[in-house]
Amino acid sequence: MMSNKIVNEIRELPIHSTPKHLLWVIADIADDNGQTGWYAPTSRLIKETGLSNKTIAECVSYLKDCGILSVSGGAGRQNHYSVNAQNFNSSVKYSPKKQSKPVSEVHQCDSLTSELGSQLPVNLSPKPVNLAQKLVSEVHTIPHIHQYPSVYPSLGDSENAPKVKSEPKAKRITKKQAGINRLVELGCDEKYAHDWMVNRKGAPLTDSVLENLIEQATKANITLATAVQWTAKKGYQGFKADWYLKDQQPQQNWNSGYQSSAQQTANEQAKWDEFLNGGPQFVDVSPKKSILIEGVGHA
Repeated sequence: MMSNKIVNEIRELPIHSTPKHLLWVIADIADDNGQTGWYAPTSRLIKETGLSNKTIAECVSYLKDCGILSVSGGAGRQNHYSVNAQNFNSSVKYSPKKQSKPVSEVHQCDSLTSELGSQLPVNLSPKPVNLAQKLVSEVHTIPHIHQYPSVYPSLGDSENAPKVKSEPKAKRITKKQAGINRLVELGCDEKYAHDWMVNRKGAPLTDSVLENLIEQATKANITLATAVQWTAKKGYQGFKADWYLKDQQPQQNWNSGYQSSAQQTANEQAKWDEFLNGGPQFVDVSPKKSILIEGVGHA
C-alpha cells in the first residue's frame, strides 16, 4: 500500500523537518485517499523514522493541530491515520518540548563543594596564609569544603566508597512475543495469538505474513481475530480462506446410495403388490427329472 499522490501533495508544505519526516512515512503507507488503515502501528513508525515514541507522539499532536492529519482508534485499538494536505494551517508552529539538563550538569552555586570523584581544588585561599602567625585552631587549611569518600584508592577512603548501582538491563523481546504483541494490537485474543505463534515454531510475524493473513481473512468474510482463533485451534501454521470455508460446510453423506430400513421395506412391499396384481411371475428354474433314453442303462 503506497500513494505517490499523497506524497506529492505534502512534498512542498512548509513544515518542520522532524514532523515532516514522520508525515512522509505515513503518507507513503497511506492509499490514494490518505487512509493508512491498520498498516501504520507505532512500532513500524519508530522503525522507519528512527524517532522515539515520545517524539512521534509530539509530531502527531502537531500534525493534528495544523489540520493535515486525523487520527482514529486508541483505547487499546490500533491508530488509523488519515492525511489531508488541503486542510494544512501554516499558522500553527511546531514547538517540541525542550529537555532540561540533569541536575549533575548544573552548577547551582559558586561555593567550593567538591563532587564525588572530582579532583581536590588547589590554592583555595586567595592570599597565602602564614601558619606561624596564627594558632592551629584558627587556621582553615581547606575552608568551606565538604569532602566525600574517594572512589580512587590514591585519594583516600576507598574501602568505604559508595557502591554504584547498575541499571537493570532491558528485557529482551523474543520474535514470538513480538508477534503476539502485534496481533493483540490488531484486536486478537492474546490466548489464541500465543497458541498460533507456538504453532509457527519460532517463525517471525513479518509484514508480508500479516498482510497475507488479513487478505485471506477478508476472502473468507471473517475478522482477523476469528482467523487467528480458528487457526490456533486447528494447530495450523498458516491460514487459507479455502480451508476455513470447507471446514464450515456440513459433512456430506459418504454413501449416497445407502437406504434406510424403512425405504427397503417400502421397496419390498411394492414388489409384492406388483406380483399380486398380475405383474411378472416367478420362473421355475428347479432341475427336472432326467428323461430315460431307451437302450441306455441308468444307475
